[in-house]
Amino acid sequence: MTDRRNVPDPIALEVLHNALLSITEEAYVALMKSAYSTNIKERHDHSVMLTDPAGRLVAQPGQSLPVHLSSMLGLIEAVLKKYPTAAIEEGDIFVGNDPFVAGGTRCSSMAASSPGSATSPTTPTSAAWRPAGSPA
Repeated sequence: MTDRRNVPDPIALEVLHNALLSITEEAYVALMKSAYSTNIKERHDHSVMLTDPAGRLVAQPGQSLPVHLSSMLGLIEAVLKKYPTAAIEEGDIFVGNDPFVAGGTRCSSMAASSPGSATSPTTPTSAAWRPAGSPA
């Protein structure tokens, strides 16, 4: 017999799942619409995801590229190693593109992470664009 106290309500779970997915989908579109880069605006070479305060993936939109997700998780891991969670405040933004430190894939890929608040999930984003001075 199953202990029902440990089984989540399937309807509430689905509502929460869709709410978190909706946040990532809206962030994906917002990044795309606000970008100056053709790679982001037209090629959709960007990704977003939500993580919990420990840096574990919570939600990602279907359009996000798996290769970016590894870079973003690497950035969060590197940030959490360097800065204690208590020192990270709302409004902080961490940006990285070091493929050796944060698990990036190429130097033109940038990953950024910003905590919503001290207790809410972080919202990492990743994008790629041509480095300054390179041919179009």
